[in-house]
Amino acid sequence: MRLDRTALALLLAAVLLALGGRVKPVPPNPLDRDRTDEARFYMVKTHGGQRCDAIVIGDSRALRDVSPGELSRSLPGRRIFNFAYNAGGLNAEMYAAASSRLDPAARAPLVILGVTPLSLMTSKARNEQYREVLHKPRDERWLLLHAPSLARWFQPVRPAEVVRSLLDIPVRAYYEQDFHDDGWIGSLRVPADTTEALGVYEAELTGHAVDPALVRELLDQTRAWTAAGVRVVAFRPPTTDDVEALENRLLGFDEAVLAAQFAAAGGVWLEFANTPYRTYDGSHLRRESAVAFSRDLGEALRALPPAR
Repeated sequence: MRLDRTALALLLAAVLLALGGRVKPVPPNPLDRDRTDEARFYMVKTHGGQRCDAIVIGDSRALRDVSPGELSRSLPGRRIFNFAYNAGGLNAEMYAAASSRLDPAARAPLVILGVTPLSLMTSKARNEQYREVLHKPRDERWLLLHAPSLARWFQPVRPAEVVRSLLDIPVRAYYEQDFHDDGWIGSLRVPADTTEALGVYEAELTGHAVDPALVRELLDQTRAWTAAGVRVVAFRPPTTDDVEALENRLLGFDEAVLAAQFAAAGGVWLEFANTPYRTYDGSHLRRESAVAFSRDLGEALRALPPAR
């Protein structure tokens, strides 16, 4: 019995896909290799439905600086999830999304806020990365959540990747990311450039300021969480002294004033020096420093007196 054209075409396509997978070049740049893993990471973070009794919110510094696994060393038995995003904002949309992940049955629910001046800028309230992943088509969601190997198989190859692989062209600078299902990304830029953020922020932040409405929203939400029995803790993620001073100057941010207001609203503000930790770009912590900082943060959380 002869195969009809449709069956023959499907068989031929399967053979070509199998062969293509075997000869598919391995990109020398980890960012190119990890595209599917990165897409899956954010899909799991956004649509995985994880329930926790402690949740981390913030922007890329909280995303890359706070490891729930390391926090758990000091807070055993706690289910901790990192719900921070690149260019993430602290605003009503993210507060509501994070609150929905807190288990209503949690005995001592905890919200951990990584507060940077950038996270309180008007432009960050668009929550662009979060919304992009939130509204991905259903079929793409299913594929990344349930069949990531298949998604990786069909990951497109850029022409430049083929050329670099065939000619063995080394990558002068590259960016490594370790994705964890608890929401943390261990990050490293090779080689490190601790002055990179200074030039970028000088250009991007000039003419902008911390939004007073978002500060009020943060304080109001802290009062609401506290009244509902949720402990709220905040900190400014470590960076470099130069970047911290630049952000304060350009965005009009006064950490001491906000910390006092936050405490008056019922929250606990933790302070950490920049100097014990190392960044890879002047803004985000190298993964080994992120591990060290997460352990220090965990110890600070463990040392807090019981909530009233």
